[in-house]
This record gives sequence, C-alpha cells and structure tokens, in this order.
Amino acid sequence: ERCLVAGSWSLAATGYGKAIERGISPHVDAKYQNGTIGQQLGSLVKTEAFPKPMLDWIDVAKEYRNFSTHDKLQDFNSAQEVEPTLLFAHTLLTYLYTLPHEVDEARSLLEEWQTKPEPEAE
Repeated sequence: ERCLVAGSWSLAATGYGKAIERGISPHVDAKYQNGTIGQQLGSLVKTEAFPKPMLDWIDVAKEYRNFSTHDKLQDFNSAQEVEPTLLFAHTLLTYLYTLPHEVDEARSLLEEWQTKPEPEAE
C-alpha cells in the first residue's frame, strides 16, 4: 500500500504479488512451498484447492508480478495499471483470512437464533 501511495507502481505490483504468494503458499503441496509462484499455482491447479476463477486470477497476478519485476524496458505508470492486482490481492486475502471468520460468526448467530426459546404468549 505504501508503494501505491508513493507512486511506485511497479513496486506496488510486486508487493501485491508477494502478498498473493504468501496467501497461497500454505495451500500448496509441501514440495512447492519454497517454489516459484508459477510452481505453486501448478500445485493448486492439480489439487483444485481454489475455484477456477481464483486460479485464473492468481495466474494474472503472477504475470503482473513478473512484468513489474523483470521487464527491463518499461514499468507500470499509474495506479490504474496496477489496480487489478491490488483488488485481487485484497479479494484473495479476504477469502482466505476474513471470510472463514465471518462464516463462523454467522453460523454462531444463526445457531443462537435457532435455539432461542420462543417468547411466552400473553
């Protein structure tokens, strides 16, 4: 986020790619834990650990990261150019870390509601 605010667009894309890589790493086969994001993505595809649209987005984010890290002739030049990888990083991290907690909380509230005694009729 700091890189995005500072206008370091390529560094922001690299950082979002790293966040995505760290998010998916616990879900890949053990032999790919320290592999490249491409190898980790291959492991996720084989195990079907994520829905296909998410796997496609991980692949796109990998390409953004590769471009921002390795292209020698050009860089990202605006926040709009890196926005897709920013949005996906936020979506993936929400899916992995926030959504499970929210599901548990919603289930708890539903169970509480379902087991609540009915008010007595007057």
